[in-house]
Amino acid sequence: MTEHLQLISRQLHHLGRMERYLRYSYERVQPIVAALNWSLLSPEQHESLAAFRVRFSEFQEYLGKAMRAVAIEEEVEVERFGAALAFMEKMAILDSAEHWKLLCELRNAVKHEL
Repeated sequence: MTEHLQLISRQLHHLGRMERYLRYSYERVQPIVAALNWSLLSPEQHESLAAFRVRFSEFQEYLGKAMRAVAIEEEVEVERFGAALAFMEKMAILDSAEHWKLLCELRNAVKHEL
C-alpha cells in the first residue's frame, strides 16, 4: 500500500471515531433544538450545542481533507476544492456539491450565533 493510501486509510479510521462522537452530540442536542427557545437554555444545554457545533465543524473540515486526498489519489486536479466536491458527487459519495456548500454556510451561521 502506498504512503498516500495509508494516509487515506488513517483519515477514514479517524473519521469513523469522529463520527461516533458527533452522533453522540447530535443525540444530546435533539431535544434542545426541538424546544427552539434559545433564551431559556441552561448552561449545560449551551455547552451541548457548542460541543455539537465544534464536532460538526471538525468532522466536516476533516472529511473535506479526506475527499481531497481521495481525489488526488484518483489523479483529479483539486487546486480548487470545488473540483474535489464535483468528483465526489460524480462518484456518488456526495449527493450534491451544493448540499456540501449549504452545510458549510449553515455551520458558519451557527458558529456566529452561539
